[in-house]
Amino acid sequence: MPTGNAPARKPLRGPTAAQGRGPGWRHAITVASALCLAGPAWAANSGGSTDTDCGFSGDSYIGACSTDSSPAADADVRIDSPPPSVGDPDVPVIEIIGGMSDGDATRNRVTVTGSETYDGTAFVGGSATCGGTAANNAVTIGGQAVLVNTANVVGGESCSGAAEGNTVIIQDQAVIDGGILMGGSGGTTATGNTVIIRDQARVENSQVFGGLAMDGDATGNRIILQGTPILTGTLLMGGSSATGDDTTGNVLEIRGTGLVAGAVANFDHYRYVLPPGTVPGTPVLTTDVTCMCDATVSVDAERGAGPFQPGTRITLMHSDDLDSERYSDTPTYITGRQGLALRYRWGLTANATDLVATVAEVSVNEESKAPVEGRIAPLALINQGGDMVAGAAMDRARAAANAGQWTGFGTIGGGRSRYASGSHVDVDGLSFILGAARRFQTGTGSLAAGAFVELGTGNYSSTNRFSSGTARGSGKSRYYGVGLMVRQDFGNAAADDPRGAPGPYAEASLRAGRASSDWRSTDLNRMLGADASYDSAAPYYGAHLGLGYVAGLGPATSADLYAKYFWSHQDGDQVSIAGDAFRFSDTDSHRVRLGTRLNYTFSSQTRAYAGAAWEHEFDGNARATVYGFEAPSPSLKGDTGVFELGLEITPKEARALTVSLGLQAYTGKREGLGGSALLKYAF
Repeated sequence: MPTGNAPARKPLRGPTAAQGRGPGWRHAITVASALCLAGPAWAANSGGSTDTDCGFSGDSYIGACSTDSSPAADADVRIDSPPPSVGDPDVPVIEIIGGMSDGDATRNRVTVTGSETYDGTAFVGGSATCGGTAANNAVTIGGQAVLVNTANVVGGESCSGAAEGNTVIIQDQAVIDGGILMGGSGGTTATGNTVIIRDQARVENSQVFGGLAMDGDATGNRIILQGTPILTGTLLMGGSSATGDDTTGNVLEIRGTGLVAGAVANFDHYRYVLPPGTVPGTPVLTTDVTCMCDATVSVDAERGAGPFQPGTRITLMHSDDLDSERYSDTPTYITGRQGLALRYRWGLTANATDLVATVAEVSVNEESKAPVEGRIAPLALINQGGDMVAGAAMDRARAAANAGQWTGFGTIGGGRSRYASGSHVDVDGLSFILGAARRFQTGTGSLAAGAFVELGTGNYSSTNRFSSGTARGSGKSRYYGVGLMVRQDFGNAAADDPRGAPGPYAEASLRAGRASSDWRSTDLNRMLGADASYDSAAPYYGAHLGLGYVAGLGPATSADLYAKYFWSHQDGDQVSIAGDAFRFSDTDSHRVRLGTRLNYTFSSQTRAYAGAAWEHEFDGNARATVYGFEAPSPSLKGDTGVFELGLEITPKEARALTVSLGLQAYTGKREGLGGSALLKYAF
């Protein structure tokens, strides 16, 4: 037990409340008085230093304590049965305190579990006995604990200072009968304190205050009801000031349905979050007396509730005596949301007994487009791989192909591109192709055929700007697969012609594999208070067809005029995003590219090219549905200009080896730079 002299325990303050009906306020609920519960003397270590385990002190149990202005902080008191007092082991202590100081009391916790009964016991997270601040302290009563006979539960109290950011949680199957609950109790101000009553807890015939100020303002406090707690005969008051000062900005948040309480008052805002199982005919909250006064109302739905169709009527509040100055029988329209996906337009009406919300319209939230952007990234990466198959890899396969033997080749390409998708998606991608090719002589020229494996990987980021703010997302995309390619040249090149085979040609490729991507948005995480992320994987397929003509322009110069068609496809998938089930549709890309490339041969070891093309994407839409509604669709549809430069070198001392370097630039729908490094080795 701590030793040393210490000042007497300051009063633990607890209000009583009475209901009154005055001419100016039909359903007034006022604080009539403040009870002073005199506590015993308590002691601390010699010199007044903070002690992280003060232990028993008379009829009190204190986790951390200080006799001077040094803070009592970060104590964690956990009990499952009433501790005995020092004077008589058969008599339990009358108060349990996380941290206590003549200065500040911060971040202290008291947690009660088990199934024992506490008769008149007071629980305080943090107590600043003089002019200090009680901040960010908490008391949790859970399990099957029972508190009776005016049991006080206070998150944080300050005798003559402020109580800020303190929390009381009543949960599980705990029972409080005839108690007084306060998120925070301050001698001056009860700002930002919270009381949460949830699960199947019972708080009956009690008084619940978000915050209480003995001499000052009680603002910005919150009471949260969640699950199916029993609140029979209980007063719910957002904020109360014993001196009649400011009590604005207090919130009652209801995340349950079918709740019954005694009386409700002193809230400036009522936030309803309708849970799964909400029945239109059952009031969300029923009370004897409710003074909403000029309070505002918001209505949202939890993930998995509804969706509520137009015309659905939800009784938010039923009271024998309901007073609302803001709402009447003429609808007042507000908007609410359900998770990431849905947006509701509610019409609020009120009469003498009921506050009702009626669905006027339901639609998809604009923010639901953000995760669909994650489907654009793998499609773009697959398209980039298709470009490399039909471009650099096809060139390397043709150059490597020899009659009568298979020759290996490899291609590496990558770059950074921005796709305007209605917002934009930035993709940093890298693709690899490794294959073998062989040439076959035909009656109309020669055919080069190849088989290959491919792999692509990339990081991406997406940016969407909505009326609610900017939603950024990011993730990784990957694909891997196999493919075939062929090219038929209808002319035969002379053995000493450095320009290659003149005349027309046709080419094609087929690809198949699996693509995956993940997506996450910290912006939406903060907005929703939920994990806005997903992982998705599905098969992909691709093909291209090309026709062209190689014309000689001089002894060392040729022009390649071509038209190519590209198709890419990724199967759909179903994912859960922040609790909402999104169904991604199949995505398809259909592109046509028309262009030309000028080739110039400097020597038998060095060649160069330059080209330009126009590309049009006909589709490229990423579509999704959620709750049967179609989400906004990002798209790759549009026009892009493509420009390229390249150089091929064959060292004299190693003619079996050929290295090519290429640079691509894009403008329009796709903007960015890309590069490729090509390898051919004859074996």
